[in-house]
Amino acid sequence: MAEATEIQGLGWCEVETTRKERALRVAYSVSLVVHAVDLTFIGASLWYPEWFSSRVWEGPHYVYSSYGLDQKCVAGVCQRFPSDSECHQQEAFCGVWKSASFSVWTGLIFQMAGLLTLVCACFGDRFTFLGGWKVIAVLQAVCVSSLIFATLTMDVILETSSRFRQGHWSLGRSWTFATVGWVLSLFIIMSLTIVGLMTSGDNSGELYCSDLDSVTTIASGEERDDFYYYNRRTRRNYLACN
Repeated sequence: MAEATEIQGLGWCEVETTRKERALRVAYSVSLVVHAVDLTFIGASLWYPEWFSSRVWEGPHYVYSSYGLDQKCVAGVCQRFPSDSECHQQEAFCGVWKSASFSVWTGLIFQMAGLLTLVCACFGDRFTFLGGWKVIAVLQAVCVSSLIFATLTMDVILETSSRFRQGHWSLGRSWTFATVGWVLSLFIIMSLTIVGLMTSGDNSGELYCSDLDSVTTIASGEERDDFYYYNRRTRRNYLACN
């Protein structure tokens, strides 16, 4: 009832535009929440030094070891990794490892840029509101690409590096956090793109509405009621909805 009162007096085109903008606003609101959650997961993958983890039985207890993007921890004691000496001895390994770390940081930066753009789209002018989803989708695409590269690279390192052939090494929770991060970013891309394409349309529908309003009455001021009028109204409704 409230919606009917709100749109009463509007033409068909105006009503459809209002509904489309409302759908886009809902998509922005959902994406804002997902963005915040996604940013938390990506940040956690950088914060926790547990891309690889291992548990080895030594005597009366287990010894836990883990590797993060910038440090390694053994029995709760952490130090920088890879160190300068290790990079000097294994330049290829060090280069690949740092590339994966750089990719995660890149994903985090673009994720933050996407969140900022989303906020601007929600509270900006109409032009920013209607076109902001395109910029957000591009930023998220870069984020997804960076995180996928990082997770795949670390997976390959675990399978091929001699450093991790001994012991029971497996992918840790930080790797899982990064994977969840790019999955959520992919969801944002798909949802915003689908809703954005549905709500974009062109301006021909609105122009046609204005043109139709000028020919829907006859000389006496009464509304036309003939095939010509109904044909044009049908075309107008089609343009307004597509």
